[in-house]
Amino acid sequence: MPNLKALHNKAARLSQKMDVSFRKLRYQGVELKVNPRIKSLGEVPKNRNGQQGELRGRFFELWEAFIGTQNLSSSGIAGTSIVLGSIWEMSEDDGVWFNVFVQTVPIRQSSRYRVEFARFLSGANLSVTYQVGQGTFTTIEGNPTEDTLPANFTAIANQQQRPTTIDLPGLPVSALYLEGYHIEPKAVPAELPINRRMTATLTNPSGQAIEGVFILLPSLQKPNTLAAGRGEELRGYFLMQGSDRS
Repeated sequence: MPNLKALHNKAARLSQKMDVSFRKLRYQGVELKVNPRIKSLGEVPKNRNGQQGELRGRFFELWEAFIGTQNLSSSGIAGTSIVLGSIWEMSEDDGVWFNVFVQTVPIRQSSRYRVEFARFLSGANLSVTYQVGQGTFTTIEGNPTEDTLPANFTAIANQQQRPTTIDLPGLPVSALYLEGYHIEPKAVPAELPINRRMTATLTNPSGQAIEGVFILLPSLQKPNTLAAGRGEELRGYFLMQGSDRS
């Protein structure tokens, strides 16, 4: 009679080997000569370790990779490519390459790096337009009014439970509280107004575009995450057009 436990362990080892062997990595078009050990971590929320102040919800698909320093040098890839926020490409068994970014600070382990790669589960679903002052003024009905030009940013955002610690005067109960990440640009523009209403479009999971306004809240992001490829964090309220109930 076969040893079922031994067969199970062998199958588990084979499954693990298959899980990590077929993935490839390349940096700026240069592929690693030796396929590194890469394990899928699945769709993991950013706050999986219970870290305080982290965004809630599932934003990323993650992989854990172990890249040898010799593999880097023989492939002609500089060690400076293994930094927080750097953009790589990954290919799985279908041969299609897609962008991934270094999600956390890589860990040097003797002659190799432990690197956590990530990509967003979906594209930007929030588009916000705001006005940027030009430093010049036009007189309208006797009053000087600063000239402005429109600017735009996009983000990926999920609806979360409305916090009880943030009180904005005149905010209707129907306002949706959103958390997410800036996509384009990834860094928050210095001229972006805080706690002010800006024209916005939110695309819901079914693909419907909803018009309204967005109120950006101050960021609680830690300084060491500002350079990450995921973009700066976003928090704010979305009010649907015609939503004026308080």
